[in-house]
Amino acid sequence: MDPSEYEVGVLAGLISNPSLIVSTVVLPDYFPTPSYRHLCEFLNSRAGDFSDWHEIKPYFDAKYPHNLTNEDWDYIADAYLGVSVFNSYLTVLRQHYNKLQAQTSADIYSNDPSDDNLDDLKISIANLDEPSAIKVETAEDMQNGLEYELTHDLPDGIKTYTSLDDALNGGLRGGNLFVIGARPAVGKSAFSLNLLLEAAKSNLGFKGDLFSLEMRNVENRNRMLAHETGIQVGKFHNAKNKLDSAQKQKARDAMREFTKMGIQFYDTCRTPDEIINQIRSRALSTKRGHYLAVVDYLQLLHTSRRIDNRVQEIGEITRAFKVLTNELDIPIILLSQLNRASLQKQEDTLADLRESGSIEQDANVVAFLSNVDDQANTQDRQRVALNFKKNREGRLANLSFNFFKDVQKFVQTF
Repeated sequence: MDPSEYEVGVLAGLISNPSLIVSTVVLPDYFPTPSYRHLCEFLNSRAGDFSDWHEIKPYFDAKYPHNLTNEDWDYIADAYLGVSVFNSYLTVLRQHYNKLQAQTSADIYSNDPSDDNLDDLKISIANLDEPSAIKVETAEDMQNGLEYELTHDLPDGIKTYTSLDDALNGGLRGGNLFVIGARPAVGKSAFSLNLLLEAAKSNLGFKGDLFSLEMRNVENRNRMLAHETGIQVGKFHNAKNKLDSAQKQKARDAMREFTKMGIQFYDTCRTPDEIINQIRSRALSTKRGHYLAVVDYLQLLHTSRRIDNRVQEIGEITRAFKVLTNELDIPIILLSQLNRASLQKQEDTLADLRESGSIEQDANVVAFLSNVDDQANTQDRQRVALNFKKNREGRLANLSFNFFKDVQKFVQTF
């Protein structure tokens, strides 16, 4: 079959069955043909909010003139052959894309055999091993699922802090996109690292990924070491001279334990596509209900395509992560900046999320991390609140923590 027929088959599925847009990850980069790539990008931007191709055709033609002819539209409209064929065509497209990515990574590594390029090559090769088909849940499957839930205790979600677990009705569960917003210097990066460390200690077989677009892996490693050893984080810079022999041994012991926790840091994944591919690879190799990804932070992400409207670009990114939580049945935490207007307010709201629009729409949970005035605050100890403003499957809670800055540790208070 001509490769373009797979492209047309997938697009026909998205247009004929718009619900597939919100239940399946279909990245524009999967499409080798530019006009089809543009159509996929446009369909994702509509998030399934249309009835048929007649409704979207004039808007697409206005945005991308001369991309598709009337004959092209007729061809696409007649190409849908059902969900099972759509899934198989999508698998072929995704595998073709992953092969090209692996070839590119291999070429780059061949020319520059650095550790970073080797890591990229390993990720690309791992992505080639995805399942050959996508599971479609039927009405009978849902009936069986209900019967199981009526007669069995369901496992809780991923455990972190007990107060947070309670607010989330048992922990972080699959299908949940959890957005944590904060102003600068409150400690949102440190808090996300604390969540991963708590999860690793509370859930046997756990795997967690921290994608940091602002901090290097060595900085997150030093924060982890401070958290685990109680040694001030600043001492791990020039550790040879700042740590005594006992502290160095503590650091070695903590590092050995960390290697068993299943947590991986990434500071070279720069685009949503790179992060999504890595999340898919790690999640598919992890027992269901034991994987958590953290992205730090949303506003530093940019798609590989040029999108002039930044709010629209952020919307495409958050939607892709939300769809991924459903596809892989995993929780994802996205850290977010707040807009400048929030600095003039006493309490943060959903509208304060920077480049807001789809962020609060796509998220299952939105909470804000903020400093709290407290007479007991010191230079090292700061009371911090995690205030839930949206929680689809739990309650709106206001949780309290002590943040010990020198050791980068959050401790819940009651």
